[in-house]
Amino acid sequence: MCCMLWSLESMVFHRINHVVFAAEEADILGIMSRPMAWPSYKAHFWELNQFLVRFSNWKVEVVSRAANRGAFLIAQSALEDHFHQSYVASSHPFWLHGLFENEKSSASM
Repeated sequence: MCCMLWSLESMVFHRINHVVFAAEEADILGIMSRPMAWPSYKAHFWELNQFLVRFSNWKVEVVSRAANRGAFLIAQSALEDHFHQSYVASSHPFWLHGLFENEKSSASM
């Protein structure tokens, strides 16, 4: 929940209006996309919704770790290297360039 709130807040702060939130965890994405199906989490939905309403277009996707490998590796490196602020604000880390180029090529086929 904290990570999703941080993600939403960051997207709003950077004035991103069209967003796809992809994650392995289906529960938090379900709360965002189908709040009525998760009545026990109504308070969490309202907390998330204060940011969601600021996007002109958003959706959620449940994806495997393999499908979202770049994001997983960035998060893992941030935890291992004890980064406390985003070090990818302008672009992906140079050491992931090959991974993202391969994903870009695969997506365009």
